[in-house]
Amino acid sequence: RRLIRQTDSGSDNVSWVTFALCATLVKEGVFDQVDWMRVMPGHSHNEADARHRQALGVFYPKKGTGPGCNSPFEFESSLNKGLRGIPGGYETLWQLASFDWAKWFGSCVSSEFGNHKDKRWWRFVRDDRVKEHGGVRVLYKDVLTDKATASRDEWKPFDLVPGTEMDPRYVTRPNGLRFMDRWPDTASDPGVEAFGKAADDTEDSGDNAWAQERVEKGVLDTARKLDFTVSQTAEWHALFNFHKRHMTADSVPKTPVKLSVDDGRSHVLHGAPMPWQEVWQILHGHASACGRRTASGDGRDSLGNSGLASARGVEAGPSGDGGSGRSAHPYVQPLAVINGVTSTEDSRRARKAAIRSDMQQLGVRAMPLCMPRGDLAVNMLYFCELFDADGELRVGLCRIESIIAETAYRYRYSTAIFLVG
Repeated sequence: RRLIRQTDSGSDNVSWVTFALCATLVKEGVFDQVDWMRVMPGHSHNEADARHRQALGVFYPKKGTGPGCNSPFEFESSLNKGLRGIPGGYETLWQLASFDWAKWFGSCVSSEFGNHKDKRWWRFVRDDRVKEHGGVRVLYKDVLTDKATASRDEWKPFDLVPGTEMDPRYVTRPNGLRFMDRWPDTASDPGVEAFGKAADDTEDSGDNAWAQERVEKGVLDTARKLDFTVSQTAEWHALFNFHKRHMTADSVPKTPVKLSVDDGRSHVLHGAPMPWQEVWQILHGHASACGRRTASGDGRDSLGNSGLASARGVEAGPSGDGGSGRSAHPYVQPLAVINGVTSTEDSRRARKAAIRSDMQQLGVRAMPLCMPRGDLAVNMLYFCELFDADGELRVGLCRIESIIAETAYRYRYSTAIFLVG
């Protein structure tokens, strides 16, 4: 049971609530795996556009020619009939109100969770060995096309393989990313999210404001100009009256909702909000019907990797200093910078400190390894990089003591070419 989501990067998609919901669906056994891919800027909407064109074709088979549609319930009925043959099927749902997901998750998500908006692929995998995170292993990629290399696995967050500091090798962290401090109770109904402030109540509503009274007036004016039938106009009145009876989100009844039309007809609206317990009965029932898989116990992770980069025959890096004098003390970027995302195990404060240290190191390493002989003088003081210094200090003073090449002076702390002050 796998759910694949493709979204853009709007704030309504990339929010902490979305992450919590994806993880909870796996934790509750609704899915074994959720893959959430955020498509790159400039992506096409070809499939969505094709579906919209199919919907338009129901009412206008030829460009500008067709029966059209003059009432909301006719619109739903015609779509259900005209699109029932598309792949995957079709149904119309009415979004009358939304559950208050932010309230439901409350303090479940760690306050340390952040810096996740620039990651393109998230994977939530059922793995009962990750007991400290509800049996949910969370992984991610920086970009959609990231692949494993000789020195690193495909999925983050990374751990550095012990003993490879001189030639860094990174493996996917066995427990993945932890950002849920606790899990919500599916028996606890959070209620619905309050409606936003109506445009009529704002000071700058303007002529184009999406206000209820303005919308109603515009529809009825159109009905008179285009000679809507009495039954078509009655359907609009039924919908407007429903809105007037339920001006606040908590007053909206649970679906299905039966709307009565003045001419004696009625129409049933399916969609949200459903009864909360019914939502989870359906989701848990789906999981039971499909069966539930658990993580294997053969020592392999949920991606099928052994979890040890060295076991894959990682090629050794170049040996020696190649004349640079630096490879004996390579700079290993902090994991907090490489991984990027902060979570329960990787605090925001630690990442900020790692970024400061990384910027300092990059600045120091920008200093030249060698300089032309004419630019330096024996016994003069110069700033130099300290490879083995303790703490955050990485810059010291050195005095050129001897020449090791006719054309340059080299900075090699290990051979004591300079005296550190």
